[in-house]
Amino acid sequence: MVSELTLIGEENKAFEKALAIYSDKEMTEERWHNIVAAIGGGKTLEEVRKHYEKSLWRI
Repeated sequence: MVSELTLIGEENKAFEKALAIYSDKEMTEERWHNIVAAIGGGKTLEEVRKHYEKSLWRI
């Protein structure tokens, strides 16, 4: 089973692209809403933020 915090395939590509497009220096609510909208797939703002935080540990 895929974790709810895992973005797979096209979702992860969209996530990475959205981070580049919406590369505000500040982590504003508007930035996160734009990133969530770009990913699609029914992910929530909280899920996307957690995925982002989780991905920082992999760097």
